[in-house]
Amino acid sequence: MQGPVQVLAERDVQVALSLSEPPQKNTSPILRFTPPEGGAVIVPLSGAGAAWAGTLRLRPDMGSGNGRFSMEVADDLGNAGTRFSAGEYLEIYNTEFPEAPQAPQALPPRRSREGRSI
Repeated sequence: MQGPVQVLAERDVQVALSLSEPPQKNTSPILRFTPPEGGAVIVPLSGAGAAWAGTLRLRPDMGSGNGRFSMEVADDLGNAGTRFSAGEYLEIYNTEFPEAPQAPQALPPRRSREGRSI
């Protein structure tokens, strides 16, 4: 997955989903994206076996911050798959620049070997 993604107008982002094993026969995984603002959207997927891909349409009204992917899938034995090994979050922002992270607070002073503060 990529990030952060600027969303000043509607735009599409390609997503890939690699499963550790194929889903049950005649089923496909369900992938959802919950943006920082608003409800979850389903990402339409196509593929077969363990390799799936889709297009996520992002809109400015989805807000700024981390959105989260979730999935529903079951293997041939009915074991549910809901966890990601990577790429669970996608940072989006609907401004010219993303908001800078907050500066660290109350860092303790450190001394060099010579006794100077660093």
